Amino acid sequence: MPYFQTNDQVSLYFEKEGKGEALVFIHPPGMGSVTFFYQRELSEYFQVITPDLRGNGQSKPGKKKITISLLSKDINELTEHLGIEKIVLCGYSSGGSIAQELAIVYPEKVKGIILIGGFPEVSTRLLEAEFMAGIALTGIGGLPILSKMISIGHGNSIELKKKLEDYMNKTDPYSLFQLYKAGFLYHCTKSLNKIKAPLLLVYGNRDPFCQAYEILYKKYVKNVKTVFINKANHQIPTKFSQELNAIIKEFMKELSMKEVK
Repeated sequence: MPYFQTNDQVSLYFEKEGKGEALVFIHPPGMGSVTFFYQRELSEYFQVITPDLRGNGQSKPGKKKITISLLSKDINELTEHLGIEKIVLCGYSSGGSIAQELAIVYPEKVKGIILIGGFPEVSTRLLEAEFMAGIALTGIGGLPILSKMISIGHGNSIELKKKLEDYMNKTDPYSLFQLYKAGFLYHCTKSLNKIKAPLLLVYGNRDPFCQAYEILYKKYVKNVKTVFINKANHQIPTKFSQELNAIIKEFMKELSMKEVK
């Protein structure tokens, strides 16, 4: 099974399929690489890399306090381990915070960014409530309840619901607690102007959590584009995978055309 050791000797699990341009998918708290089960078909066109964040899925937790900065370093180290010079980041929900941090700190590494239901800060009541629920549940041993809730919300089949629930239950509870807190506290709005790579925002037009954040991205990021998926809520990678995969392919095509020019 594919693992690599971080600089602080933490064993992280990842999956890699396909060849060509590197697409690195970053999952939200607890969900692990299985979040992008349907994006694996993109490996027909690109190199698809789906890691489990430390303490999540099959990755070990380590001893360091989990922060968004630390997790972005882990992703950078993984790409160095794989010998990849340029990456396109695809962060889903709170996984987008890690993608943004990486793009801000390692701009030379990032060729493009896709944020699915992304946000640069947690400043709306609905999103705050979502994070507080995650923090509260993981703080009282409620991982099995949280796993059940998230799998029901994301699964579009009995098989996928079970796969998501089982995988999420592999997560280290304290790591998940820390990750929810780190995501809740993360704030990069005033640093968004440091993002130099093209940014693609993908939102469901029925997403109650994140649409409001589009304004901040358009204010601070020079090269940003938004795509809304009709009838979609927040759970785009699993419930609107065909639409998302088509959007990703088009974005990758646009990036390649810019390189040629």
